[in-house]
Amino acid sequence: MDPETLLNNMAPLRQPEAISWWPPAIGWWIVAGLIALALVLISLGLWRRYKAAHYRRIALKNLEQQAVTGDVTVSAVNRLLKVVALQCWPKHEVADLSGKAWTEFLASSTQKACANGSFEELQTIYQAPDKPATQTLLDATRYWIAKHRRDHD
Repeated sequence: MDPETLLNNMAPLRQPEAISWWPPAIGWWIVAGLIALALVLISLGLWRRYKAAHYRRIALKNLEQQAVTGDVTVSAVNRLLKVVALQCWPKHEVADLSGKAWTEFLASSTQKACANGSFEELQTIYQAPDKPATQTLLDATRYWIAKHRRDHD
């Protein structure tokens, strides 16, 4: 037999089956597991941060409600600031602060200190407790509630 005839009698070459994408290799399972773990940890961190800032949202809402009704006094602002501070710092550090020590504490507990004199109005509580709060004090209060840093933040 001649070689030409033998080649013609041979069966055609078969193509191998296509490589399936499922199931993935072990490396892809590891990558998927790490991504899932990272997403769970990020979600837990965001949830904790959201829950930890609950007191801030309540305080800002309370301040806005008082501002809408128009009965925001210096005494009410001071009371609100004290309540928020007591949520974050131990009672023995914050509860007895008043006057200049209190305003210095407020100014020093933010990363970017509030403008000089923004809390000075709080020092006049004992002379005129029902005095209406100025817009400067309200702005400084909003800023402090939103931006103050607790010891464990």
